Parts: sequence; structure tokens; C-alpha cells
Amino acid sequence: MTGETELIAAGAEEWSDGALLGRFSKADVCALTSLKEGCSNFILEAMLAARPVVATDAGGNRELVEDGVTGHIVPLGDSDAVARRLVELLSDPKLAREAGEAGRKRAESLFGVERMVDQTVGLYEEKLAARVPGLIEWSHARSDRLRRRGIGGYDRPDGRDGADVGRLSSGTGRERAGRKT
Repeated sequence: MTGETELIAAGAEEWSDGALLGRFSKADVCALTSLKEGCSNFILEAMLAARPVVATDAGGNRELVEDGVTGHIVPLGDSDAVARRLVELLSDPKLAREAGEAGRKRAESLFGVERMVDQTVGLYEEKLAARVPGLIEWSHARSDRLRRRGIGGYDRPDGRDGADVGRLSSGTGRERAGRKT
């Protein structure tokens, strides 16, 4: 903190065009004092910007902010607790930096695109496996065979994207071998 105090308050109209995003770089700490909240994009974006967060114990805030590590969770409606935690972080730049960095790492590891895709695929695999036993194992084995042949997947040595996999899987085995059924 430079000794200067500036409070930036943003309303919902500023979210629509992304104007708030650039302001995270100017913030030393971010606060969200909602009485009701889902999974807050504000908190995730503050964490990704490596800013510590002080948030009320509403909705999914506790799942995002690790109290005492990435910032602080305070009781709903307790403005004194909000003020104490903000002053604590603003008075100790090292603590604020460490909490902000811990928040960035947490946001990237728990809420990054790769993890979300993996969790979504896992959910689909779980549901499909319950409906069609053996399908997932067959699919994984097939993908492994195609990869060994250099076909499909995103890790091809020639950099191609595997768009030809669909053509190989259409039709019956005899059609693929050149024999009509």
C-alpha cells in the first residue's frame, strides 16, 4: 500500500462491459459483502488477479475463499469484521501479497479450464458407464489404439488435430476394410 487511499466501488452496470476487470490491478485487496451469493465471478477474478479477498459467508464464497489463506470470510452483516480484515490486509502488504498469490494458485488449480473439462468429461463417463457397461473402457482402449497408430488425439507428432478419427469410425468394420456388406 502506498499510503494513499482510494475506494473503488462498482455497480452491476460496470460488469456488463468488463470495465471492472482492469481495476483489479489497482486494488490492494478486494471485498464482497453480499448477503446472498452463488459462485462469485468477482471473487474468482480477484483471485486470478492475485488479490486477497474479504467476503461475507454467503452462498459459495466459503468454497472459493480459504479463510486465513487466500483472504477472509466474515459473518453476514458484520461490517466491523469486514473493516478489521480489510485493515489487517492493508496494513501488512506481505500478508496481502501472500494471500493474493495463494488465491491465484487456488483459482487456477480448482477452477481452471482444464480441471473443469476433466470434471465434465468425468461426469459424462460416469453417467454413460452406468447406462452402457463397458462403453468407457472400450472408448479408452480405442483411443489408445488410434494414438499408437498416430491417428486422433491432440498429441499427434505431426500437430494435426485428429479430425480424421470420425471418418475411420463410420460404417462397419468390413466397409472400413474396403469390403461392402
